Amino acid sequence: MMDERVKRIRSEAGLKQDEFAKRLGVKREQISRIESGSRQLTDQMVLAICREYGINEDWLRYEKGGMRVTSASDLIKKYAAENNLDELDCKIIEIYAGLPDAHKQAFKSFAIKLGGIANEIAKDAEFARELSQAEELDAEYRRMEFGRMLTEEEAIGLVRQRYADAKKGEPSTSTSENYATG
Repeated sequence: MMDERVKRIRSEAGLKQDEFAKRLGVKREQISRIESGSRQLTDQMVLAICREYGINEDWLRYEKGGMRVTSASDLIKKYAAENNLDELDCKIIEIYAGLPDAHKQAFKSFAIKLGGIANEIAKDAEFARELSQAEELDAEYRRMEFGRMLTEEEAIGLVRQRYADAKKGEPSTSTSENYATG
């Protein structure tokens, strides 16, 4: 029942009814009536609880799924912990996940080249077609980003510099201006 789930949310947050209510912009008495079952939750209250306390709406309404909303960042952190990844690894995954599809394809192409595995994997005809498309997008992206096509050595240097800057926790010093004039 929703009243029991509200009580559980409050309890797990370690809050008294008045503190819980204050964060929702209501009075303690309203929370007391909801938890006792004498008052039903309004749609507005359900949404407020979910937003304020990071609760999965389906769980609160129907007890379906997990109690908490899991953010992409939380999933990445969990994956990182399970796979011994550091903070930079997590940041790279987050950045990649936020890229537009065309940039993801360019990144894949570059990663394959950088890893030196393109020839081994390209034996698969489907992959060869995808690789060709990714390489075209990679070239297009480099022209858009730097005003001209970077050489492979320049691109590798740019990635290494950005990696070094990220590892130091500094903003990247390698920008398109450094490479546009070549």
